[in-house]
Amino acid sequence: MSCVPLRACRDRPQLHSPCVLHEVWDPLDPRRNPAKSDPALDRRDHRRSTDPTELKGKCAVPLTCMPTYLPFNEGDIGGRGKQLNVTSLCSARCHGVKARAAQADASFMVPTSWSRAVAQPGAGDRPGGQKPLRRKDDQWLDRWLQTCADLARLQYSHPMVDAVIDEVDGRMIRVGDRWLADFASCNYLGLDLDSEIIGAVQGYLERWGTHPSWSRLLGSPVLYRQLEEQLAELLGSEDTLVLPTITHIHMSVIPVLAGSGSIFLDGRAHKTVYDGCAIARGHGATVHRFRHGDSEELGRLLEKRRTGPRVICMDGINSMTGNAPDLPEFARLAREHEALLYVDDAHGFGMIGERASDELCAYGNRGNGIVRHTGETYENIVLVAGLSKAYSSLAAFLALPTHLKEILKTAAPPYLYSGPSPVASLATAIEGLRVNALRGDRLRHEVYRMTLRVLEALKARGIHTTNTSGYPIIEIPLADPADIDEVGLHLFERGIYVTMAAYPLVPRHQVGFRIQLTAANTDEQVEHLIEVLSELSTRFQMPDRNNPLRLLNRS
Repeated sequence: MSCVPLRACRDRPQLHSPCVLHEVWDPLDPRRNPAKSDPALDRRDHRRSTDPTELKGKCAVPLTCMPTYLPFNEGDIGGRGKQLNVTSLCSARCHGVKARAAQADASFMVPTSWSRAVAQPGAGDRPGGQKPLRRKDDQWLDRWLQTCADLARLQYSHPMVDAVIDEVDGRMIRVGDRWLADFASCNYLGLDLDSEIIGAVQGYLERWGTHPSWSRLLGSPVLYRQLEEQLAELLGSEDTLVLPTITHIHMSVIPVLAGSGSIFLDGRAHKTVYDGCAIARGHGATVHRFRHGDSEELGRLLEKRRTGPRVICMDGINSMTGNAPDLPEFARLAREHEALLYVDDAHGFGMIGERASDELCAYGNRGNGIVRHTGETYENIVLVAGLSKAYSSLAAFLALPTHLKEILKTAAPPYLYSGPSPVASLATAIEGLRVNALRGDRLRHEVYRMTLRVLEALKARGIHTTNTSGYPIIEIPLADPADIDEVGLHLFERGIYVTMAAYPLVPRHQVGFRIQLTAANTDEQVEHLIEVLSELSTRFQMPDRNNPLRLLNRS
């Protein structure tokens, strides 16, 4: 691997991020795969691009750089320890923190709000003797805590936020002494409770133990290869790469794909996609937001920025509305402008899939995700999805070209440094794929049937929902965000457990609650849910189905 001492970085061209050595290639062009195709660009050859014009149409991918930690003095960030991971440094910089490399034994972090401080040489043990401001003086932190005030209040006051689940019995859960029907679970296919899958886990544990503690770069159990091959077959993609979580993927892969180019971010993309874009911005990318689902605005933005890497980031099935974008139109734009479409299909994978004449319901067959559901190909598309929802396993993956997979093995920190998924999760994912092939379509039909029952009941009662797709995520927004406490308490007291959607988890005009249906829910639970929603409708003014709920009588 190419390495460069920290102090030497100050004199080197900065193509992508300080303190990182670079090579430049197009991740979508297999002819420029340095790992296999071009010995002149082998990663062990310490070459690098020094001409910024070479970045046009390319992706600047950072290689591993040693040292991976930057030393800093106690008190600079949180006052803990003496070392800072480079990834953490870049994350901090995205939130208004400047990184300045001085001598390797005296590097320190300086928030932008301190930039006017004048250092007097010779005082104290830091360069210039200037002591850092402490957390109480950090205005950015104050603003962020204020932003999270509603969520923090619910954390300490609401029984359905930060709850401790004491017991599970099917889709009934016990919180304290109260049993509730669980409509907050994302285990859509009910595989978390499948006795066949549970019984199969023991054999994997006996063979592999509980946890393969190597990072994936050091070594991967053959289970990973089996899982990646099965996922690629199901998705119809060239290859897949399994990493621990979708959050890991967004934070590490988006910056690699964007380099110092442009990111076009859907206005309602998931918060973790937004955070991944913020880290990419810290590496030198420019982030442009477009209105949710507005392909025309995206097209205008793409027209204005024709050079450098361009990445379009958006959700597949939106995690709150349950609706899907016009993926073929966004894919067309990506190909027309030679951009990359990066799609987070966390809630679609496992539930929607390829259409067929023999499909049991409108979700399609096989549950192989939004790309196949819309009849698209993976040309200029990288699909990201997780196994933690429909497959009830701690793992996530990218569907991508093989040459990009090889690049990410040295460019994406989770592959290099993160602990892997537990053996039990690899086992339940592999066994879950087997069960999906046998009876997954029947399970999806059950979810579809119960979801339609709830949507029809909401329509009959005039209760507004943003769901227009029929997918099993039903968001019910509130007109006044302050009503979330009382609404949630009523649901809890009547034995219904849902996802409370507080600001800043969702925009203020979308504050409310989310209902999710799974194959493990029962018809009795669904009827009870409808009964409780009917009770809410008597306390809320709903003159028009197009208007959100508003509390009628406050106690």
